[in-house]
Amino acid sequence: MNLKKKLKLFLLGLLSFIILFYKHEPGINVLIFSLIAWLLMVYSESGFSRFKKDRNFWMLSSFVWLTAGAFTFYGDPGSFFALLLCFYSLGIYMTDKTFQPLLYPLLLAYSLGSFIVRVFFIYQWLPLKKRTTGQKIAEPLPSSLSNADDNGASTGPVEQPVLAITAAIPQRDTPLPTPSLAAEGIRQQTEAKLTALQLWCSTWLLPICIILLFVIVYMSSSSLFSDILVRIIPNLDFPMLYFVTIAGFYFLFNFMYLLPIPWFSTLNDKITSWDSPAPAIISGQQDVNRQQFLSRHEKAATLTLSLLIALLLVFILIYSYELYRGIHAARLSQALHEQVNSIILSIVMAVAVIMYYIRPGNLSVTGNKPIESSEHKPDLLHKLAYGWILLNVVLVISAGLHNLAYTSRYGLTHLRIGVYIFLTLCLIGLYFTYVKIRRQRSSAYLIGTMFKIFIATIALNSVINWSAIITRYNLRYMATPDLNYLLLLEYNGLTLTPLIMQDPRYKNDQELKDQVLNKLFWNNTGVKRDWLSSTLYFNFEMHQLKKQGYLKPKKK
Repeated sequence: MNLKKKLKLFLLGLLSFIILFYKHEPGINVLIFSLIAWLLMVYSESGFSRFKKDRNFWMLSSFVWLTAGAFTFYGDPGSFFALLLCFYSLGIYMTDKTFQPLLYPLLLAYSLGSFIVRVFFIYQWLPLKKRTTGQKIAEPLPSSLSNADDNGASTGPVEQPVLAITAAIPQRDTPLPTPSLAAEGIRQQTEAKLTALQLWCSTWLLPICIILLFVIVYMSSSSLFSDILVRIIPNLDFPMLYFVTIAGFYFLFNFMYLLPIPWFSTLNDKITSWDSPAPAIISGQQDVNRQQFLSRHEKAATLTLSLLIALLLVFILIYSYELYRGIHAARLSQALHEQVNSIILSIVMAVAVIMYYIRPGNLSVTGNKPIESSEHKPDLLHKLAYGWILLNVVLVISAGLHNLAYTSRYGLTHLRIGVYIFLTLCLIGLYFTYVKIRRQRSSAYLIGTMFKIFIATIALNSVINWSAIITRYNLRYMATPDLNYLLLLEYNGLTLTPLIMQDPRYKNDQELKDQVLNKLFWNNTGVKRDWLSSTLYFNFEMHQLKKQGYLKPKKK
């Protein structure tokens, strides 16, 4: 799509953002704007025909809708962060499908941080006509022109069009022109860009600034003029309007105009091809050198994995003995978090080592021919990698059992749920690392797969009400639950109120029941907002509790 049509879609999205968020807090308007922004982005990238059969596009789009719905229902910062992450991931993918997910955070940080600079590259996002000064640098050469040899004789027509500047090739005794054509071209391109920027500023920005300045002066000089403007534009909060406009422009610009960055493309190509298979046909000295390199590489990999397996085995035995002997209650939480941190670091290092040593381009060789993965049994290096993956699985399971014992003793919390989620991701990562080795897949395959799983985990976690699950588990399975912790949790009123009111342990504890009711009335502040700013959870919570008889409806 050309810049003119894309700019129209951009301005339409900006206008919808201003209408939805001017004097409105985030709520249902986030869901509406997410749908509008998604449609605008699709149509700005040649419509649905380009993404009709693209599974990754529909997967990321479903995550956007899911997180937008979760934020509309809960209105919590976690859902909002998940929505932004899914939105910008979709924007990067729609801009360039070949971009590696490993570089998504770097590109996003660069894009958001350089916004104040990129916005002035108006020739890349505004439909302006570039005007150059002076003569044209190059023109196509007609096919009728011919080359000349050293004596000036014709050697026939040229095979391909060349620059008009080479139409008359100088003789050997003719001095070459002194100015550099490349430098002249860069200078004229720079002048064209500066001319476009000056034209845009003088045509649009300067008149608007002058008009606004005079309006402010006239409003301060005449009360009647100010009253007339207020009546024409009633209750218009200019600072709020300015803030909403800037915020909408910032969000949409970084979503719809991810400008190409050459060095990012170069880095992306290096990541994509760094472990690509070597050429199938290598002869002569190159073949001998490659065989020597593969032999030394395999010996280094075997030695490294053998030492790491021995080290990890010793660590597992010592840590198992420590758990068997027992850990002091005061240090139980610290020991658990230390173990989880060591597991995460160990698995990240394990995957990095495997990605370095076992690559499709560094296959084991037999008879100067690479061994295909579907025709050979695992060699020693692969067996060591499988053994190391298995030991890491044992380490993850031991941490899971440790967390389970800690949860059954002290109750469930958000951090302990986070431990289960991280350990599950570790197991999934180890499984796909095994698949990478077994099927000789590239590192891009492993990174892309784990990125999808990571995005899916964040999207699903924004939907699940963990506070309600924690409240239900602690009140049903813990003899002495931490009631202060449960009262501090959000989005658990619909679960906390019936369980407290019906629990025989708190039958005569009127102070606790009053605290629960006060918590509900405090959350009721979210219901009093306008419909665009409201969060659906609190409306649903109040409706259900009134229906169950725990809250009395207000008399009209």
